[in-house]
Amino acid sequence: MRSEIALTFVLLSGVAAQCGSPHWERATSDAGCAVDYPGAWYPGSGAGQISIANFPPGSGAEGVVIGRGEATISVFIPPTAPSGSLGELARWEARGDIDLIIRAVDLRPAYAGGCTAAVESDSLNEVGPGAYQQETTYYCKISGNPIAIRLVNWRGDPRLAEYRSVLLRVAESLRPTLPQGKH
Repeated sequence: MRSEIALTFVLLSGVAAQCGSPHWERATSDAGCAVDYPGAWYPGSGAGQISIANFPPGSGAEGVVIGRGEATISVFIPPTAPSGSLGELARWEARGDIDLIIRAVDLRPAYAGGCTAAVESDSLNEVGPGAYQQETTYYCKISGNPIAIRLVNWRGDPRLAEYRSVLLRVAESLRPTLPQGKH
């Protein structure tokens, strides 16, 4: 019995290690929002955005955004779509991409002021002859402002389900950090 418990612990620990750290960190944007991300991922920042990646900064090849087996999630304020609706924003942002699928999704926000409804956009972006990156983006609004949460990975990546699970948790952790009207 004791060896079964130990074996189960080792197996479950291995699964946890493959799925990333069970410990989550917080990242905050100067644009007035925050998200949680896996502690095993690497945070980055830029003006008005939050970026996280499952690989260390500077580890990629020169001129390549992500390598095979790598993924990034970015949280940013997208440009305003002509109509202002989230569906139109998703279509406008993905212009030029292929295999575009757009659907409404319900989110369960983990924090007050988070997104409860979003539009999900899935598309492929050709980055070279026969080479495609897959983009999955949630568009929602917090404090009345549109926010995009985008996963980028290589098409056919066997860890896609894991990446999408992280994307959903990041999206559901999105919350404002500034009082309404201050964004």
